Amino acid sequence: MTVDEFYNRVEKLIIQINDNATLGTNKIGITADARLDILNANTIDEAIQFLLAYNIPQYVVDFAISGQDLAGITSDDAAVAAAREQTGLFGNTNYYIGVPATYVPPREGATDFYTQDDLVNLFSGIGDEQIAAIQADLINSRLLTVGDGFIPGEWDSPTQSAFERVLERANYGGVTEIEKQNGSAWRNVLKEFVANPVPIMPDTEVFLPQDPASNAQTVKNLYARELNRDPSAYELKLLSNELYKQAEASYKQSQELGDVAQAQPAFTGDDLLQGEYGNYAAENVQQAIDEQGLTQIDPTSRMQEKFDRITENEKTRLGENYSARNTRTSILRSIAGRPS
Repeated sequence: MTVDEFYNRVEKLIIQINDNATLGTNKIGITADARLDILNANTIDEAIQFLLAYNIPQYVVDFAISGQDLAGITSDDAAVAAAREQTGLFGNTNYYIGVPATYVPPREGATDFYTQDDLVNLFSGIGDEQIAAIQADLINSRLLTVGDGFIPGEWDSPTQSAFERVLERANYGGVTEIEKQNGSAWRNVLKEFVANPVPIMPDTEVFLPQDPASNAQTVKNLYARELNRDPSAYELKLLSNELYKQAEASYKQSQELGDVAQAQPAFTGDDLLQGEYGNYAAENVQQAIDEQGLTQIDPTSRMQEKFDRITENEKTRLGENYSARNTRTSILRSIAGRPS
């Protein structure tokens, strides 16, 4: 076996280990620099020294140097036994959920941990109403969402994936044989999740006001169009601030409605089986709009309203002057048109 062949076996073993790693188990990795050192080794013994120096587990080295077919490794192999003791891998799909085989729980003797087989077998024979009740609790805990594609009353893949978190936490605290038989371990954990739902990640969006120069230009254009003059410094500041204030109010309104949309109602199993778990977010928002009489805030229109109020007298005078000019013009034209 050459150094390259030996290292190729090491890499395949590491991939197999990492692909089957249980939750909570650190994955094995080899950096680019370490790989270069190992491949540049003159002998396999030298390569092994590099592997161990880079914290590659001894059992990986033992497997690689043995030359055994990876697919033919049995539990009788001493190195396999050591690896399984540490990782629970190599064909053993019925590993503990969330904890390694060597995990010591806080309660002495509570080592009848839930396994991957338990995730399926313990619930395969229960009725759809019981499953729907569990699914409702998972939704209320925010471990499962309405959009995850689960089918109410079926112990399907999305439901199992969400419920795995429950069994994982139960294993952390330890599970006795009696607790596993009567289901009290996972039921107690699920109650904790319902009472303390998984927190929603806060919205990181922030209010970014429009460029003050843009607001000022909007106000100047308005005065030029409506009054044929520039705004005073006071008017410019007043209406620019109005644009800012209304834009901020529009943003806050959107944020508040977003919070309303996330206010998830408490579901029951019957709700799920009867299909009463539709688009509650849209319903919540519409209800808030109706109850509070909310309308969309248009910052530019709100600023225009304020402009109309503060310039009402000026526009009236301009209108009167315009009317007087038209009257004089009409009189002069009338006089000029009379016969001499």
